[in-house]
Parts: sequence; structure tokens; C-alpha cells
Amino acid sequence: MRSLPRLNRNDHVFAVDARGPLTYRTVRTHFAAAARLAGLTDVRLHDLRRTAMTNAAAGVSPHVLRDLLGHKTTAAADRYVREVGSPVADARRAIGAAMAAAMVGGEARD
Repeated sequence: MRSLPRLNRNDHVFAVDARGPLTYRTVRTHFAAAARLAGLTDVRLHDLRRTAMTNAAAGVSPHVLRDLLGHKTTAAADRYVREVGSPVADARRAIGAAMAAAMVGGEARD
């Protein structure tokens, strides 16, 4: 990407041009075209958004995620927090691992 020409010396991959404002729809259209040209299949711009927010969830609050996502409430951000780095997710993994270890002998132990 570094070798590609820049529009109006803009460092962003998708920049505003004479055709109109940069909107999510515009970026999504350009992303789909770039993915096609790169030979990528079964990939959407939203996949990148979800991956970025899931990774961010490990270190920021739901309120920060809400603002990053551009949502009005933290309800959408809560999904990402529950997926990664939350006490509930950590407890779920620990309990699952303990149950799996207990079942190796054929029966659960206290």
C-alpha cells in the first residue's frame, strides 16, 4: 500500500475525493473493490471493524468502545466486552477448563 499513489497527498487508504464526501457506504464500496482486486473472497469491511473493536475491548471501557463505534448506547459495545477480556468471559473459560480437566478421569471432582 505504501507504493500506491496518494490522492491530494492524503496518507489514508480511503480518502475524500472530488466525487463526494467520505461515508461508510463509500468506504465499503471501495473496500469491496480493493478486496476483489486483491483476490480476497468472503471478506467485508464490517469484519475488520468487528476485529478491531474486539481487540480494543481488552483494554478499554464499554463507554470508549461505544464512542469508537459511533453508537448512542453501550449495548452494542457490551457484546465486544463480553467476547474478550471480561471477567465473565474469563470465568467461563476457567470453569470450562476445570470441567474438561475433571472429566478426563471419567467423573467430575469437587
